[in-house]
Amino acid sequence: MKHNLSRKRTIIIATALLLLCLVFGVINTVFTPFSDFVYRSPHFAEGSSTGSYHIDPQTLLTSLTNGETDAFFPATTTSDAPTEQDPILWQQSDYLMIANAAFDVQWTDRHDGWYLSFVVFEANCQNFSKGFYDATFTYYKEVWHGMELRYLGRQIDILPQYHKTNWSGDAYYYPPLFYFEKSIDLNNLSIGANHAIDMAEQNGGSAVRSQVKNQCSIWVILNGSEKRGWNVIYEGEKDMLSAFEIYIDPYTGKISQK
Repeated sequence: MKHNLSRKRTIIIATALLLLCLVFGVINTVFTPFSDFVYRSPHFAEGSSTGSYHIDPQTLLTSLTNGETDAFFPATTTSDAPTEQDPILWQQSDYLMIANAAFDVQWTDRHDGWYLSFVVFEANCQNFSKGFYDATFTYYKEVWHGMELRYLGRQIDILPQYHKTNWSGDAYYYPPLFYFEKSIDLNNLSIGANHAIDMAEQNGGSAVRSQVKNQCSIWVILNGSEKRGWNVIYEGEKDMLSAFEIYIDPYTGKISQK
């Protein structure tokens, strides 16, 4: 009898502690008690500081390949108009090299100690096979913020048609309640961003693109915490509605619809 009572008491205490942890987690996710610069988004490093660098798309890739570090210059203008009339198209590997180099120029602690959590590539439906016209890379690392373990986020946006890269950081944000950030290693994926588009084309994307007469953009997104992998989205330019969306596992090639 005493044994049963003790067991019931243990179960009740354990259940109460679990509920308390869940309640605390919800409160901790909803409120930001420690800083104005604590965010709840795990994907975008919006934060307390932003800036831009000027780049020369004609020489940038060669300069970085040769190990030159003076390829980024603080931007002196804030114009939102593109510098080039036509998009400048680069590949996934080009953008990754630029993002890591821009990171190391802006911050003293190199990108090697950070993890990539979120990447976005954008292509035009008319020339998607030639490359992407912009890209975004979001990095994170675990740090102690006050008495709590938080993520610190930084972001690099690369806009070759505008001759610039944008950076933002450093922003603390709360870990999601039911999962943790997972890093992305773009160099070790079986299926990269270009291949993901090719697979999307073969599984419905080509037909949708033809229906809108190539008046669309293609977003290729990889979130480290998304189990389904690459998210390829065809978005119409007129109504701005998603016309087609598909997920592609970057390791196995498994395809799943939204």
